[in-house]
Amino acid sequence: MTEWAYSYRVGVSKHEHVCRIISQCVECMKQHVQSVIIQQITDGGGFHGIQADEVTDVSNCEQLGFVVRYIRNGQVVERLLEYIKCQSCTNEKVSEAIISTLQQLKLNPMLCPAQTYDGAGNMPGCNSGCAAQFQKINPRAPYFHCASHGLNLALSHASKVPEIRNMICVLQCITLPVCILINHTKKERKSWLSMNARH
Repeated sequence: MTEWAYSYRVGVSKHEHVCRIISQCVECMKQHVQSVIIQQITDGGGFHGIQADEVTDVSNCEQLGFVVRYIRNGQVVERLLEYIKCQSCTNEKVSEAIISTLQQLKLNPMLCPAQTYDGAGNMPGCNSGCAAQFQKINPRAPYFHCASHGLNLALSHASKVPEIRNMICVLQCITLPVCILINHTKKERKSWLSMNARH
């Protein structure tokens, strides 16, 4: 391993070589994590729900965050499985990317009883949206609007109302000391109380 790490090619700078090694190590870790998640899904009967949302990375490239939900030891587990590079964010391309990713990871799309996306126009459409495209492969996979996305939008809009924003600030001021008093050691509590007594 050490010889491999230090044996860089002629014409390649040490920096480039180190970057390649780091990329290869990260790829190995990703494959290991994916294999563990896939094994957990398989051990549970192979059933899994999917969630996907488009994100833009720092280089302004569209990617699809791909999450699976499954049951393990009687508990619902939700894991990020992959970031899929999207050449285009049309409903057909996104659906093709999801299906090909499932197939590459050896997850059966027919064992997917649910699909969850945000409300972007290309995702939920009942005739030609990504959800409808996926249902051509698995008609028993209904689309669900992501409840977290709706909650996030509601909280974002609510925080613009001055009365609500002020109420949240007051709640934080009240609950923070209580949390500190309950969850921290005696020494930390004394330190916090003495610091706030000075103010």
